[in-house]
Amino acid sequence: MLFPITRRLALLLPALSAALWLAASPVQAEFTGLDWENSSADLKRGVVIGALTLVDTQRAFEAADSTCASADPTLDRGLGHMQVPQLQQAMDDYYQQHPKQRNLSIAHAIWAIALQRAK
Repeated sequence: MLFPITRRLALLLPALSAALWLAASPVQAEFTGLDWENSSADLKRGVVIGALTLVDTQRAFEAADSTCASADPTLDRGLGHMQVPQLQQAMDDYYQQHPKQRNLSIAHAIWAIALQRAK
């Protein structure tokens, strides 16, 4: 579900700060599980809001244009009904349960969570 404009703007502030933080670190191209574990709650929330916004955006395109095929319905099925705190906790839990995957991109963890929840 798409949020009202004022709610979206309020939610974009942490996401914007996360994006600016990532853009300011030219040495590192990916945000990994190690970065996730060492990040503030605001940065984590910004990353999660970005992931869930992608799912909402895909839904909006599909609703507006029936010829727009989903990039991957697994993400919608797995993450589509999650709230920000739920995905943030799922990410924390994922890295606690899979410590050897902390050096991988968080996209790997998000995908694994979506796959698990989509079943």
